[in-house]
Amino acid sequence: MSKQNNRRNIVLLMIGILAVLIAAVSGILMYLNSDAVQLQKQLDLGQKYLEEQNYEQAIVAFDKAIGIDPMSVEAYLGKADAYESMGDYEMALETLQEGYDRTGDERLMEAIEKLKPTLEEWFQMNLSEFEEIEKNVNADSETMGCTVKLYVTEENIFVYHYTLMESIPADSDTLAAISANFDLIFEGSKDVFERFIEEIRNETKTRNIVIRLIVSNSDGTKLYSRDFEE
Repeated sequence: MSKQNNRRNIVLLMIGILAVLIAAVSGILMYLNSDAVQLQKQLDLGQKYLEEQNYEQAIVAFDKAIGIDPMSVEAYLGKADAYESMGDYEMALETLQEGYDRTGDERLMEAIEKLKPTLEEWFQMNLSEFEEIEKNVNADSETMGCTVKLYVTEENIFVYHYTLMESIPADSDTLAAISANFDLIFEGSKDVFERFIEEIRNETKTRNIVIRLIVSNSDGTKLYSRDFEE
């Protein structure tokens, strides 16, 4: 009888031990499959790919991390880092902006400001568009009597430079007439200038942006110049 009791006790103990072990294994599996662990796994994997310069796989890993936790600041920073390393600054900024819109974390805004181009860099990035604008406007130069050149100077000044196709006398009366005419144009364009400055400010790190309107004779003599700044 005692042997049977002993066997029963042993069996019960074994069952109890197995139950504890099963619970422990289940707990470990649950932990390993938890969002926090899976998130860290993808973040570590993304960082590993960054160090190996395997940027496309890094983006895949950070995307998975964002899928697990859309509030993960580290995932957005890592993904933006991968895009920046690939030279795709537009996607890097888009990633950081998406992360900031979701999380409101200032670390992302700081990264956005650091990554934004200067006014000169932004101008060069969009040079083909500005050249196309010049081409379209100057196609009617004979009717306008002048050509237009767009460029950036002194780091923060965006210039609209009009050059007359035929020189005119630079006497005081002529200069006064030109000033009066272009002052009217200038005043009527303030709303456009304000919107343009706001657009530049949103896309670049340059502040204190100035719009400069210049009119020159065909020989390069400056006839008119005026700055607009907020």
